[in-house]
Amino acid sequence: MNVGDVIEAEMKTPKYYKKHEYFSKKDIRKNVEDLKENNVIMWKNNYTNFILIGIFLTVISYILKIRGYF
Repeated sequence: MNVGDVIEAEMKTPKYYKKHEYFSKKDIRKNVEDLKENNVIMWKNNYTNFILIGIFLTVISYILKIRGYF
């Protein structure tokens, strides 16, 4: 990957998507049109929401075990 390719990708991407660091350059080049149409942020390399859901479910299951529902 040359410096020219990086500069070209930076020029093509809108400024909004430069703020989010979990986009890689190839994902930006593939998904900019889809993102413009749908206005949806792709959570490609970011698993924090899954981790938070897992912690939430484990906490709920422990509370239910303490209360005696399981």
